[in-house]
Amino acid sequence: MIEALRNLGGKKAPTAAALKSALASIDFSDLDAAVQAAEADLNAKRLTADEVQLDALEARVAAARRERDRARAAAEEIERRIVEADAAEAKAAKAKERADLEKEVEAAAKDVAAIYSKASADIIAALERLADVDARVRAFNARQLAQTAIDPLPIIGEAEGRAFPQAPSSLSGKLTVLKATSLVPVAGSTGWGEAKRLARFA
Repeated sequence: MIEALRNLGGKKAPTAAALKSALASIDFSDLDAAVQAAEADLNAKRLTADEVQLDALEARVAAARRERDRARAAAEEIERRIVEADAAEAKAAKAKERADLEKEVEAAAKDVAAIYSKASADIIAALERLADVDARVRAFNARQLAQTAIDPLPIIGEAEGRAFPQAPSSLSGKLTVLKATSLVPVAGSTGWGEAKRLARFA
């Protein structure tokens, strides 16, 4: 059974799975049975066998015991290697997980950096346009309501309400895109809302 250990030789260290398979291939029940059979045969013939036969019987017992002892030593060595291989493979798996995640992080950072600056600048431009046109709408509506003419022109609904219609709720008029949007300032984008305000104190 020492072959189980010899078969693991080579330049490349065996995997934990290969080591466990080698350990499982060692059949101690067969080895114990071989020792018991050799010992039983020797004991049965100890008084009747001649010297040559006794030498052969004793050699058989010694060989069986030696094979079992070597198998036990091989098993101990394989078990030691299994512990090392498990640790090494766990370390390698963690290192690979970290390396893979690092690549994803770097890719995500580059993609977001490339997208965010332009996207936030586009959103800010749209919000500024929305704020400007709705300011003019409110001014126009105020003038209409202040008129004493019998037939004032109908007031105009604001652009934000048309772009983002809201269902009636207690938040209506409070939770608006212009008020709720917050964009961090970056190169190429001035930022918007609370994030822009906080950036002034950073």
